[in-house]
Amino acid sequence: MRSVGVFFALIVQFCSFNQLAEGQQEQYVAGDWWQQQQDEAFDIRQHYNYKLLPPKDKCGLATEQRIIGGYLTELGQIPWIARIAFAKNKALRRRMNSNRKISDNLVTFSCGGSLISKYYVVTAAHCTLGPADILFVRLGEWDVDTDPDCQNGVCAPLVQDITVVDVISHKFYSNDEHMKNDIALLRLEKPPILNRYVQPICLPYGPALTRDFTGEDTIVAGWGLTETDAPSTMLLAVQQTVYDNDRCLQVYADNNINVRYRDGQMCVGGIIGKDSCNGDSGGPLLWTGSFDRELSARTYLIGLVSLGPASCGVHEIPGVYTRTAFFMKWILDNMRE
Repeated sequence: MRSVGVFFALIVQFCSFNQLAEGQQEQYVAGDWWQQQQDEAFDIRQHYNYKLLPPKDKCGLATEQRIIGGYLTELGQIPWIARIAFAKNKALRRRMNSNRKISDNLVTFSCGGSLISKYYVVTAAHCTLGPADILFVRLGEWDVDTDPDCQNGVCAPLVQDITVVDVISHKFYSNDEHMKNDIALLRLEKPPILNRYVQPICLPYGPALTRDFTGEDTIVAGWGLTETDAPSTMLLAVQQTVYDNDRCLQVYADNNINVRYRDGQMCVGGIIGKDSCNGDSGGPLLWTGSFDRELSARTYLIGLVSLGPASCGVHEIPGVYTRTAFFMKWILDNMRE
């Protein structure tokens, strides 16, 4: 949709879906979780489902240490990124269930996500408003026109298309211009085969849960619209700086959109000519570094592409991202073996 407020737009919009997935918590108040972390230094590693995430030394590793104004990534540089395939017609669901190969001409890849464990990909809730339309996630992609992908004489394995068997959207996702609680989990039918080109991303824990990140460099990646107003066929990335929250709040308030740091949102970018765009929704906002004395630098998923200006990269206005750390308890509450 291209008309929220004066010039803001949701990155992707589907038909309304407000059902709560089976097994999801009956109530979740994000503010309570945030306050708990601030007041009690809650250790997410004590959560009963923390064991479902990859070990902290086995994630966030890559072969290399309209995205608008982006650069071409290296093959295998962002091995946790996923493309989400949506059906162009309802009959495709039956074909997927019969394990028959589906042609890319019959699906659309409208959102991104990140592999966080052997059975789960995390994405934006606004990407899941038509849950029956989500067929599979594709892992190991780089160049959408080739399979296998090759660079400098080195070729990756074939991409992995894995059926999505459960879609868990945040119960309190706000399907309006404010986009609160814009997060969802996709459960995979089977674990992917891990290799140099398919790896899980690290999720924040410990000191990262309350880290502000303002002024720090991050990377956003995807196959969304570029300066040519067409989706990229190659995986692009762009460096973005985390924006000051108070300034961001004011920018969006001037356009009647309430953005709140304490409600799990963060602002990134605001540089003309550099931005994520339509088709990048749900994709990863990445920070590389170390906050754990036991580990060298790793890459962490600190945000998900959520909303921003309708004209990507044209105004000095940051994009709004879902802050992953804010929803760590929700993520773990909704995972299962």
